[in-house]
Amino acid sequence: MNAHKLLAIPMALAIGALGAAAWAAPPPGAPAAPRSVTAVAGYKLSVFAGAPANAAKSTKPDSILQLGDSVFVGYADALDGDGAIPGSHPPVQGRTEVIQYDLHGRMGKVFSVAGHNDGLMAYDAHTLWAMSNEDDHPVLTVIDLQSGSQAEYQPTTPLPHGGVDDMVIIKGVVYATASHHSVAPNGIVTGAPAVIAIGLNSASHTFDWKPVLASNAQVTHAVTGAAMTLNLTQPDSEAVAPNGDLIVDGVADSQLVIVHEPGTAAQSARMLPVRLYRNLWPLDDTRFAPAAKNAFLLFADTATNTLYRLDGDFVPGAAYSSGRGSVLKLDMSSGELTPVVIGLGQPNGMWFVTP
Repeated sequence: MNAHKLLAIPMALAIGALGAAAWAAPPPGAPAAPRSVTAVAGYKLSVFAGAPANAAKSTKPDSILQLGDSVFVGYADALDGDGAIPGSHPPVQGRTEVIQYDLHGRMGKVFSVAGHNDGLMAYDAHTLWAMSNEDDHPVLTVIDLQSGSQAEYQPTTPLPHGGVDDMVIIKGVVYATASHHSVAPNGIVTGAPAVIAIGLNSASHTFDWKPVLASNAQVTHAVTGAAMTLNLTQPDSEAVAPNGDLIVDGVADSQLVIVHEPGTAAQSARMLPVRLYRNLWPLDDTRFAPAAKNAFLLFADTATNTLYRLDGDFVPGAAYSSGRGSVLKLDMSSGELTPVVIGLGQPNGMWFVTP
């Protein structure tokens, strides 16, 4: 195995190392959000960026990541979750885009990546990882932002469930969600990994993986304290909590899985069901407000090809989630949700941006 050393990523990264970007002309002020999209009192909503200049190609914004003074957004376009071009027989792999913006919503560089992009991660101050194909045939594209060079990696051995979705780094290890557990024609793959650790093999352009958390792992109910068995059918997005825990969104399962000390002998996990007005509520991304007072929440509405900016007095450490037409504040103790923005089409990716 010829794996790269995995490095922890500092919170603030210098954009100077990325080289200069030719920013598009600045937008004429911050456009107002459509009247159908509203934020509750105490928050201010505006449009960060609408459809990109190459709007015929870059559609369905999803994953968002800040790297220094730039924001990177993955666009899924019309590709299926296995990266296939719709209607192609036999299936033909397509390509999607990762677009760089400055902190004012001006568009910079466009990177073309293999397949249906659905995960972004900063590996270090000038290296971007873009994971594609959350349903099957995963492809990891590693982008050197200094040189603009790209390299593609595929799993060394097949994953039993199908694809790979989001990624985070905790204590120097990359953790990814093993995302597609409904694999036709056999249905749910019982016991398939929900979270894996991955490392690159530079010589063969493959990535090794090993299970970290099973979809049917023994966990603790975060509210009642009872022991239980997970039945996680669609692990999706990931986040790192302020205390360093790994947070996994079970998007179709209306729950978060909170993994303490992942990948170690001390690993433990809790399941937090999430509810809005006592109803189980599906979530996509979850993010935690930073300590910086001038931070704002950037989120994507995939249905309308719009990136929104939300300003407010965010309490450091408070959790916010996207799901089913809304952005919501999440009580991490009870799992109760409180709407903050409503009237959205399909909110997905989120990121707290610190100017």
